Amino acid sequence: MLDIQKELRSPELKLRHENKLELEKFLGEEIKIVRDKKRILDENIAMERIESYYNLRNITDEAVQKAYSFETFEEARTILFTAQNALKEQSSKPQKEQKDELFGLIRSTFTALEEKFEEYKRVTPEEAAVNYPEIKTQIDSAIEFVNDPNNSNQASREKLIETQTLIKEARLL
Repeated sequence: MLDIQKELRSPELKLRHENKLELEKFLGEEIKIVRDKKRILDENIAMERIESYYNLRNITDEAVQKAYSFETFEEARTILFTAQNALKEQSSKPQKEQKDELFGLIRSTFTALEEKFEEYKRVTPEEAAVNYPEIKTQIDSAIEFVNDPNNSNQASREKLIETQTLIKEARLL
């Protein structure tokens, strides 16, 4: 349409002045309609990208938060891979910088968790020897508590869960 508009303005084109004005007016209106539709389409695409980014940001943030709560690296890695796949599936919607930001967040979480779990694995025999008697004493105490008929089932359950948490956090071989 722009090429036709240029042709209409060309001095070589022989048309009556009124016809030329009418065609230019008609073409100008059509160009305006196309520009308006393009503007609306661009706004809709921008809104979709914003919405997609925030949805993916929520998925990523939730995955990162969950990953730090898992007890094994494999569980954490699985949740991060799931979030990464969600990003890949929606890769055309958010802008490149936004995708890079989200992928970077997942990568940095992978790295931090690897370091955390590697540090956890580096328990020395000396450290374990010091920690074991303390944990063993607490386990024995919990077993005694549970076997006491004066304690409720709920209290016994809570004591066992508390002891289980202590064992998980203890640095043992």
